Amino acid sequence: MKLNLSIKPHWLINVLTRNKHYLHLSEHALSDNRSGSEQDFPWQDMPNLPQIDHGFFFAALNWQHQGRVYRFSWLPKHQAQAMLEQATLAWCRTHGRQLIEAANHCYQLLHPGKSKRYLRQQTWLDIKNCAQTALTPWPETLPLKGLTDELRQAFKRLQHLSLWSEKDLQQYRQEFIRHQQHSFNDFFQQVEANPLTQRQQIACITDEHNNLVLAGAGTGKTSVMVGRTGYLLQSKQADPGEILLLAFGNKAAKEMDDRLKQRLGRDDIKASTFHALGQAIITRVEGKPPALTPLAQDEDAKQLWLEQQLNRLLAEPSPHSDYPALVLSYLERFRYPIRSAFDFTTMAEHIAYLKDNRILSLAGEKVHSYAELLIADYLYKSGIDYRYRQPYTAPGKEHNLRTTAVKTPDFRPYKPAFYLPGYGIVIEFRHLRDNGQTPDFIDSKNYRQHILWQRQLHHSDNSRLIELDETALTAGKLTLALQEQLEQNAVPFTPQSDQALLTIFRDNGALAALDKLLCQILTLYKAGDFDNHSLSRQLKAFYAGKPEALRHDGAYQVELTLQLLAPLYQAYQAMLAKEQHIDFDDMINRATAYIRSGQFISPWSYIMVDEFQDISAPRARLIKALRDAVDSASLFCVGDDWQAIYRFAGSDVGLTRQFSSYFGHTCITTLDKTFRFNNSICDIASRFVSQNPAQLTKTLTTLKQVNTPAVSLLQQEFTGNQEEDKHHARNGAQLTAIADILKDISSARQNPNSPSSVLLLARYHHLLPDKQALQELAQQFPMLTIRALSIHASKGMEGDFVLVLGLHQGKHGFPAEKSDPLPVDALLPLESDDAQKPAYADAEERRLFYVALTRAKHHVYLLAELHSPSKFIQELIADKYPIKRLVTKTKPQAQPATPPSNCNVCKTGILSQKTGPHGSFYSCSNYPYCQYSETIAKDRRRA
Repeated sequence: MKLNLSIKPHWLINVLTRNKHYLHLSEHALSDNRSGSEQDFPWQDMPNLPQIDHGFFFAALNWQHQGRVYRFSWLPKHQAQAMLEQATLAWCRTHGRQLIEAANHCYQLLHPGKSKRYLRQQTWLDIKNCAQTALTPWPETLPLKGLTDELRQAFKRLQHLSLWSEKDLQQYRQEFIRHQQHSFNDFFQQVEANPLTQRQQIACITDEHNNLVLAGAGTGKTSVMVGRTGYLLQSKQADPGEILLLAFGNKAAKEMDDRLKQRLGRDDIKASTFHALGQAIITRVEGKPPALTPLAQDEDAKQLWLEQQLNRLLAEPSPHSDYPALVLSYLERFRYPIRSAFDFTTMAEHIAYLKDNRILSLAGEKVHSYAELLIADYLYKSGIDYRYRQPYTAPGKEHNLRTTAVKTPDFRPYKPAFYLPGYGIVIEFRHLRDNGQTPDFIDSKNYRQHILWQRQLHHSDNSRLIELDETALTAGKLTLALQEQLEQNAVPFTPQSDQALLTIFRDNGALAALDKLLCQILTLYKAGDFDNHSLSRQLKAFYAGKPEALRHDGAYQVELTLQLLAPLYQAYQAMLAKEQHIDFDDMINRATAYIRSGQFISPWSYIMVDEFQDISAPRARLIKALRDAVDSASLFCVGDDWQAIYRFAGSDVGLTRQFSSYFGHTCITTLDKTFRFNNSICDIASRFVSQNPAQLTKTLTTLKQVNTPAVSLLQQEFTGNQEEDKHHARNGAQLTAIADILKDISSARQNPNSPSSVLLLARYHHLLPDKQALQELAQQFPMLTIRALSIHASKGMEGDFVLVLGLHQGKHGFPAEKSDPLPVDALLPLESDDAQKPAYADAEERRLFYVALTRAKHHVYLLAELHSPSKFIQELIADKYPIKRLVTKTKPQAQPATPPSNCNVCKTGILSQKTGPHGSFYSCSNYPYCQYSETIAKDRRRA
């Protein structure tokens, strides 16, 4: 159809203007002739279709050209409509090629390389945006005649794509996945020993820009890693050199290599550790392999080097001349965790704090509180002679042989906290706040009566009483208040020299502990790749999520630790530079920098990471840089936030739980069927770990089904009358219980010719049977394969049966009651995903318990103490988990005729018989922290 049309405005316009006005339309342009001047407007320069404005009697034709709007008015309506129809056809013909090219571009995005691919979110958005942008200037319907079929098909295709919804996208993906499952059915059925499940196949095929596979324990995460690698190669989406497999540790990488060779029959794809990857990238850029410092692989050597640097700073005059004073300031205040008596609800908790941390004054006394530690240390370093908790005799009567020590109203020897014999001064610390409140475990009435008695006593014997309380401790002014009162009482000071104090701290191990702490901090600081801004952000988030850390000058402790670290960090970096060495952290951080700068050209379009829950922030930055370095690169991570147990090493579980926040839009696939354990173990373990609301919600199903509990709780009652007896009883009872359980397992084996595997697991390695005991068990049960491991070391392993040991309270209990030092905790990844909310209590310990439970295929046995069971065991009982419960009693050898009893005061100490100058009596095993004792009645005998 040839286009050629001219129209004129109403005749009155030509009469009034005395000129011929008309519009002429041709194949190539619209011509506007007014007042004798003609202007051409090529269709190709018009970004949009001409439009008609309809008036009451006439119409006007509008069009855009080079940013301006033109208008031709007073057109008869029927002529204007005819002109618009012709103009629409001419414009569509002229711009048709652009529309066809847009449609072809969309098709290429849908079918890269002329093959159908998984449609990624960003690709879908790009296609939709391309279609909508291309159609924006076009009419809703095309002219019926005069356009090619190719143009009409492109228009129709773009209209369809522009209206795609999320539902359409999901349908398209599902159809693609079904097609791929059918096309590669033989591969998915044979790639592993058992056919891949539907979820596993979907995980292999799904190819979003970012992919996270949440693989619960025993759900076949390694099968997915192998299956996806093979699928990418089989479907010709990738060549071997385009696939990067990353694992944590050489052992895991070797196992992955072996699995790939075994199942795929090829060795042209190798798994790499993060450090090996970093080393390869640096080598490619720098032209030679980087030299690794010997300190990187020898933690003892690193700590020794740091100790030498610390001693140099303490001994040599240097720009850091205030360094010895800073070290002393830290050791005097923070060598032990700071706690007030108000931080504890029971006396037992307070005593456990003192015993577990082995809190000793500079003079070596076992002090009764942190406040008394500060007082004792201040007196010692000030050269003031004192007696700590010794029987008191009134001033001037100490040398009178007839004078006996003062007795309290309950006829016990009066032992003031501190007595300065040269000055007749007694110093007492009161566990009292301004409002008169006492800690929960102190009887307020009796406590006040005792204070009143003390005041009356010292008033009557003309001695002087200095009283300090919680107010000064909380304000951080306890020693200042003590100094002021000593000065008021004219007590002279003969301060110890800094070097003398440092010698004491060196001899008592405090300096070595500080060296160990600074070594940890150095490692964390480098691993975190902190600068001033990121460090400030980290600490701000830490204090917001853990406000209790601000108590007892926590922020100052962290700041002081970082001050102590600064010259050591500088010396460490200078040493690396001088020796031209790097450490493992440099491998990651330098490699990331080379990728970001473009100095390293990444060949990998498919990046796959195993055990992603163990990722740290620097490693996450590395793989993100690799993904961003290649257009359309795909990141595929397999992990399980329920099994994240390496926060102490810098792993950040938040990167798994908040994956899409860090990496961008993500497709999450959950592997929901476990092949390892049965429904009983699954239900108990899943319910337990899910008590933490921060854990991602997953519902696991099991291949194996049982009708009876597959988790048994064996509670043992120990009846030793001394802590040593109890320790021996625990060890002896544990071995006896283990042997009994192994006997039941061995006799119940369904296949007498096939050995069963047993894992003995504990929170701490020293709670496991020793080598000799294991050898004896192996000889006793030859058809059982028995291994003893810490729970951390058991990650990734499985056994037919699992025995979890050491489920008691205390310093080495489970969950661990001893927390990381505050400066260490401050630099570790945050446990809570919300910086404004505190982390769930014992979050990582709860995940560790989940890992222990889920190592078992058939049955789990939990061995716990009856009277001091783990908090986790208490929870299982209180919340009525479907477990089987058993109770046994174990008595040590030479059991006393009369059973021992617990202390009436602290409740956890055991009363044992002692002999003193005035005969036999019972004393608390928590002495000197608990000084309860009772006389032995004549009619009551104990062995």
